Amino acid sequence: MDLLYLDHICKSIFGGRNTLQNFNCRTELVNRAKYLNQETVEVNYKELLILQKFTEEPSNLELDSRLKLAEMALFDDIRKMYIDGLKRADPRVENWPFMQSPVPIIIVFSVYVSLVLICPKLVKKLPPMNLKLILVPYNFVLVALSVYMFVEFITVSLLSNYSYRCQPVDYSEDYLAVRMAKVLWWFFFSKVIELIDTLFLILRKNQVSFLHAYHHCTMILTYWMGVKYVAGGQAFFVPMLNTFVHIIMYTYYGLAVFGPHMQKYLWWKKYLTKLQLIQFVSFIIHSGYNLLSGCDFPQGFNIAVLIYSLTLILLFANFYYKSYVQKQKKKKLTIFFSTKHNDTIIDFSTKELELSFLSQISSTTQFWKAYQDSDKKEKYRENTINQNITNLKSQYS
Repeated sequence: MDLLYLDHICKSIFGGRNTLQNFNCRTELVNRAKYLNQETVEVNYKELLILQKFTEEPSNLELDSRLKLAEMALFDDIRKMYIDGLKRADPRVENWPFMQSPVPIIIVFSVYVSLVLICPKLVKKLPPMNLKLILVPYNFVLVALSVYMFVEFITVSLLSNYSYRCQPVDYSEDYLAVRMAKVLWWFFFSKVIELIDTLFLILRKNQVSFLHAYHHCTMILTYWMGVKYVAGGQAFFVPMLNTFVHIIMYTYYGLAVFGPHMQKYLWWKKYLTKLQLIQFVSFIIHSGYNLLSGCDFPQGFNIAVLIYSLTLILLFANFYYKSYVQKQKKKKLTIFFSTKHNDTIIDFSTKELELSFLSQISSTTQFWKAYQDSDKKEKYRENTINQNITNLKSQYS
């Protein structure tokens, strides 16, 4: 870069100061660069980029120099966005755990994703672990925590005369406002604790579905942002419903750990997914209403909740369809036949077993085919479970 061009840069940046006695432009540029590299401040990098020079005399700068300046500008834009974002945060939560900066939660997120991707391969050759002694207290501790949070959300919202349609955030140091912010933080932290769910699934050699991993890792990010920026107001609505659902959900998980003999008391399992879907629909209705009504609440968060809830509805609906609806639609051949003593039902899971049975069945036996009805099937099972079923299946299999 020649001296004339350097002089032009000095004039662009420092104005007339470069004509003063004892003013060294080169030294000043070096000092300015060192300062910018060492301090986290809002900087007008338009000076450094010398935008006028790019438009008037672009050929005077080498390509590498322009790329480096462009990288500096991009870095500065990101840094200014980061600093501006921190300034917009709720000052009440600034010194709370995980809230000082996004770095801790990004580390947690990264560790979790690594766990999901790597750990199943590490335990592939290991037998499933019996974690009953850990899972029982773990699940019921989460039940207790969910009960506490649900009661707090209801209590504080009623004492504060919250509107369930539109409630602006109270950023004051008022006792009830801070109390709501604290329970929202506990809700966020409960999502961090729930990441352990995935570790237990892996150690027990259960499959970690995309729905499970997506739901867990995105929840910690979304609720971190919620506490960081809107710790109060209508931000309580989503956690309030979610804690209620989790009271029921972790109660189910805690009881299921006791073993197969508990399954007859857990007939309501499939309704858990329906309950999840109802809650997500409620989130969409609530957020959509606030978007249309012009509620004094950050619209970006309403949009985020609406879009996020839509993704969860799609994933949970797909899970429900595959787990319950699709299984019921699979038509198994059911053979009814009469004997002098009783009527028995046999479910044939394969075509080969059906043909084998039909080829050997007595000509005097009356039988017909019917599509399997899940409710009827369960009733018939209860009424006709006897040794004849075992004998017939072993004979014709």
